[in-house]
Amino acid sequence: MRTLSKILLCVAAASAASGCSWAAFDDLADETWVDRAGAPSGVASNLFGEQIAASGVRGAGANFLVLGRNNASVGKLTYDTNGVKTQIDAGSLGSFDFAAFQEHPAIAGDPLATKVGFSVVTLNGNDPNSNTKFIVYEVGGAFAGAQFEAPPVLKAAKRVNGMEFADVDNDGKRDIIAARTDQAVVVTDWASFSGGGAFAFTACNHGEEDSYAITSADFDGDNIPEIVLAAGGTDRASSSNVFIFEPSAATQFNGTLSAAPGSCFASTPAIATLSKTSISVHDLGAQLGIVDEGMGPWVVATSPLTNQLFVFQNATQPDVTDLVVQSPPGAGAFGESLAIGDINGDGKPELVVGAPKTTVNGQVNAGAVYIYSYDGAAFNVVAELHDSSPEAEQHFGKSVSVVPFGTSNQSIVVAGADGEVFTYFKTNLYLDVRAGHQ
Repeated sequence: MRTLSKILLCVAAASAASGCSWAAFDDLADETWVDRAGAPSGVASNLFGEQIAASGVRGAGANFLVLGRNNASVGKLTYDTNGVKTQIDAGSLGSFDFAAFQEHPAIAGDPLATKVGFSVVTLNGNDPNSNTKFIVYEVGGAFAGAQFEAPPVLKAAKRVNGMEFADVDNDGKRDIIAARTDQAVVVTDWASFSGGGAFAFTACNHGEEDSYAITSADFDGDNIPEIVLAAGGTDRASSSNVFIFEPSAATQFNGTLSAAPGSCFASTPAIATLSKTSISVHDLGAQLGIVDEGMGPWVVATSPLTNQLFVFQNATQPDVTDLVVQSPPGAGAFGESLAIGDINGDGKPELVVGAPKTTVNGQVNAGAVYIYSYDGAAFNVVAELHDSSPEAEQHFGKSVSVVPFGTSNQSIVVAGADGEVFTYFKTNLYLDVRAGHQ
């Protein structure tokens, strides 16, 4: 027996007569069901689910954060081992004196701790006292946040478009890297801030108008991850590039904004510069990620404006190649959100790609999420997720996340839509009936 909620898993299968089936996602996670959570009180429904993230630490059930944009709200969703949901709303973060969240606020989970961080601009962007602030929430226990902001020398109302937890100085302590408008930022040993330790907030100019996303990976095997930064014209209006550079180049301009454009790359060019300007891709790297299929790290860069996704292999080598992942027919804003994780427990990651402007069953901008796996030669769609009763302007897939569930290798796929969050996962329950939902 399989218990279904109102929302079904819809699979894009060429052999299927209809758009909905359980078969393909069962290959990824057997005994799958879906739960939905609506916007908490006080949060405008169309701005709920703006971003979703979880740490990489496993435990009983699952925990993740959901951001609501209209009044900078933060909510925590918890599922226990039986899939029973608890939704905790932290309410407005007005006590932190934030402006409302920007569209797609930067968010990241720490893969080695039970923490999730995000960034906002304080006050109003035109206020001279505005600044960039980072908030780090503990999601594994007490739902509480800590905050810190750019020091006076780097103070500015610069929005952060991407962030990640990484140990970029290889000292065993967690750092934060962030794409902050025309800068790359490294927050070294950020956790020492509350203890008065060796906390440092550094920045360098990357030479482009705006940054899109940031990530990191160890490309040369020295245990120090290189920084991967996508940057280009404001509002993705002109050509963009993906730069790979050593973190030491970013930190050498500690405490100053006077460094010349391109200073992130020190006195020499970046280790690698990836681009697709030859085919008029102006938003390369709107979302970035790293995928490792056992052949070293590959850079994943999306282009929602052209409905494409590129996987750059051997990204720092002269023989760099890229796999072009075309969006399925009808997809829109393909790659506006991106998550990477091992869904089926086979040790290899899948790509989870949000396309919130997809037309579904005739409903414009209803939105969809596509799951891709690598077959040794190409990335292929293995499942499509959307509301079984899609609505126009629902924007399903405006945010996506792969969240650890339980202490084994299970993961859940979470997708945000206007006013709702959809959670797809499995539990091992007696007679396959979800507790409390007979």
